[in-house]
Amino acid sequence: MSALDLLEQAQNTLDDLHDVLTLPPPPPPPIPSSQRSIRRTWLGIFNSDVFDYTRAARFDTFVAHYFDSWLVQGVRYRSANPDGDCLVYCNVGNAGGASAISLDQARANNWLAKHNGAEIPNPWGGSAFVVDVGKPGVPEAYISSIASKWGSSGWTGLFADDANCWANLWRNGQSIDGYSSYGDWWDRAMQPLLRKLADQWRVIPNLGDWLNQPVEDSGALACAGGMEEHFLTWETGASVGAAGIERQYQALRKCLDAGKQYHGIVHATSSQSLLYAWGMAAIMGGDKPELVRIGNQTSYGSISPTYRPELDIALGTPTGPVGHATGSNTWTRIFSGGYKLTCDTGLQTCVLS
Repeated sequence: MSALDLLEQAQNTLDDLHDVLTLPPPPPPPIPSSQRSIRRTWLGIFNSDVFDYTRAARFDTFVAHYFDSWLVQGVRYRSANPDGDCLVYCNVGNAGGASAISLDQARANNWLAKHNGAEIPNPWGGSAFVVDVGKPGVPEAYISSIASKWGSSGWTGLFADDANCWANLWRNGQSIDGYSSYGDWWDRAMQPLLRKLADQWRVIPNLGDWLNQPVEDSGALACAGGMEEHFLTWETGASVGAAGIERQYQALRKCLDAGKQYHGIVHATSSQSLLYAWGMAAIMGGDKPELVRIGNQTSYGSISPTYRPELDIALGTPTGPVGHATGSNTWTRIFSGGYKLTCDTGLQTCVLS
């Protein structure tokens, strides 16, 4: 081999070494989900998708944008995490947008909810309108439409958004014609719809205003569980308050005691907020961690997921009850792995000792 060949070989070796040194480090290997003290949820429902699919094994539940997202989200997530739960988003409270039925279809069949004869726009904004899901033919139309949109895709379940009792409408003087109260609406409209959907698919409903509406516990129990969109915090990042968190604890325990999943979303994206959500979920439901899912997001998939090394700690099983006095901001629990978790819901902090 000539000196020129040796020099070229040495240069190639240096180039290869440079490439290796400049590559980003691989993500740390996840511990088996069976050892995790709490599981994680990802809501990838906005148009932007910045999910890191190389870390898919760290997320036990993934919610995709809509039925047309199977190839761009569903396949990628399931390929990276074959054991993961991949749900498809569908709005079941409104017509139009990413709903099961179109606005034209709802109007043509007189399925829209009305107040004093007038259609009710989605109170959360947008171009959709509230559907009277208690009307004859609506559940069957939802099921037929969802089955058609689902097709041969390999979703593992349905994420049913806006599964509401619409108490906010009644509070604002906008009752729904044909129903005496939001509780009556829930009992005769939304709850029967959820049961029929759950007969067809594995369903996780996003229970609107669940924090303030204990009547909606029955929706989670009728399905595979439920999502609390304001777990611990409001959209502003402010705490839902000591009483609100205590109410969420009650709902969480109802789900876990019935073998149902509880999904909680904290509206923040910092690693500290993720640690806080993880700590509170472990304190509240660490005895059945396989049923608890948490996430910290503000933009439903448009900001990259955060990570904390504490999430890979195997806390073990709780050695005693939850330590909490009614009205207090302090929550504690001790685990068999030798760890004690202390969370302050006023400061939104978690200390592991």
